[in-house]
Amino acid sequence: MRNAYYAAVTSCMQKQGFSYTPTDTNSPSLDLISMNEKAIENVYEYVSEEDAVKYGVAAPGWYDKDNKAPDDKVSSPEDRALYGEENSKNPSGCANEALKEVLPKYKRMVELEQEATNISLQAADAISTTKEKAAGSWNKCMKNEGYAQFLSPSSLSSPKGDEAPDMSWPAPNPGIEEIKAAQAASRCMISTRYLEKVSKAEALAVHKILAKKPGLITEWQELRQDSLKKSKNISGEN
Repeated sequence: MRNAYYAAVTSCMQKQGFSYTPTDTNSPSLDLISMNEKAIENVYEYVSEEDAVKYGVAAPGWYDKDNKAPDDKVSSPEDRALYGEENSKNPSGCANEALKEVLPKYKRMVELEQEATNISLQAADAISTTKEKAAGSWNKCMKNEGYAQFLSPSSLSSPKGDEAPDMSWPAPNPGIEEIKAAQAASRCMISTRYLEKVSKAEALAVHKILAKKPGLITEWQELRQDSLKKSKNISGEN
């Protein structure tokens, strides 16, 4: 699907006289396709010891993708061809045209993604007590590691563990202390079975919610399969 999207954008831009070739790093964002493939790590705030060396307390790719300041100005001819005119009530642009070509039912897919987000939030609320207990065990482990200030994995967003805004963590080039804290957090999540407890509880909560929404997953799967078939035709893949 990503290849089909890139091919559609490239073809559209070429028709307008541009030799633009999209890549994973410079292409317009398409959340249903160009997502961080390790984003699952954000769910339980887990970063492996190996990844901590490079990313500190942040999940791989988080700083580059989520904290990069957006460019609100679309000024160059290439940008206008790609994104459409600024403040247009009916944005065209190759990014939007490619979207329609690859994912003709994109609007409904976005609605289903939002529904999935809502279900995830409901599940998170439902397991708050379980998560709090798991965090208690994790905190005891962190104390033994020398990091008593961190009461839960969420508190790793600040060096002091107070969950207050702090621009020093996570950093694009984490310092030794951030790396050590992230590695300790990783070890404690494993040794206290934090990940197992939280993921199991959340999975059960999600299934309970989905039982009240028959057909939701089936519809999502059908839309994805339809888009996948169309994408293969566009990209020429078998």
